Amino acid sequence: MAGGTQLTLTYNDEGHLDKDNPPDLSAFTVKVDNKPVAISENGIRVDTEKNTVLLRLDKPVLQGQKVVLSYIDPRKGDDANAIQDEAGHDAATIKNIAVDNTDTTAPVLMANTGDDNTRVTANKTRLVMSYSDDSFLDDNPPPNTAFTVKADGKVIDVTAVAIDPKAKTVTLTLDEPVLQDQVVKLSYTDPTTGNDANAIQDSNGNDAESVKDASVTNNTKDKTPPVFSQATVEFPTTGCRSGYAILAT
Repeated sequence: MAGGTQLTLTYNDEGHLDKDNPPDLSAFTVKVDNKPVAISENGIRVDTEKNTVLLRLDKPVLQGQKVVLSYIDPRKGDDANAIQDEAGHDAATIKNIAVDNTDTTAPVLMANTGDDNTRVTANKTRLVMSYSDDSFLDDNPPPNTAFTVKADGKVIDVTAVAIDPKAKTVTLTLDEPVLQDQVVKLSYTDPTTGNDANAIQDSNGNDAESVKDASVTNNTKDKTPPVFSQATVEFPTTGCRSGYAILAT
């Protein structure tokens, strides 16, 4: 099965696959629409519990593309560096096997974890939502009305929505700036329960889920220095009054 940048080979065995001696990258050939796609360096992982071999591809596979896989067992006998079970039995060579290429996983809004790459952030009139997905986001944005942004409980209108497919971000332009230290919340409503053209979705058409009152990291900084307004001398409220005031505007 292929999905985004990951291709999964699943094996049947009474035991478990050997994860300590994975095969070399050169043992695999992956073609997408008849064009070779490289496997990333250190892009092979064996899951002994699920009996799967996971290949991380250099380029994402899109839904509907034709994917073909070949794996060559290094030798006729059993080898240390091969797909094998823990008893040392090598899996057989496979050639030009058609790979199931169905992506049904929706993009997921990243949480505010403190990592700059995994945040929902606001800075003045700009709010950025970051998503994780094996493929790219679709560049067809949802309507402005699909979003609700609140700063200290006050609703701020969204005037524009822009999507960066490769960065997997959705950027909202706000009608007025978020101020420093305001508590910002974000809600997004998916238009319908099915997959929609005008929704946050990946390039394979899987809609992202609605979110309600998601926390937003407020990166707005007040860069305006204080401006002198006036200087005054306080007079006592009782007794003899004396003194003066200096005013400046």
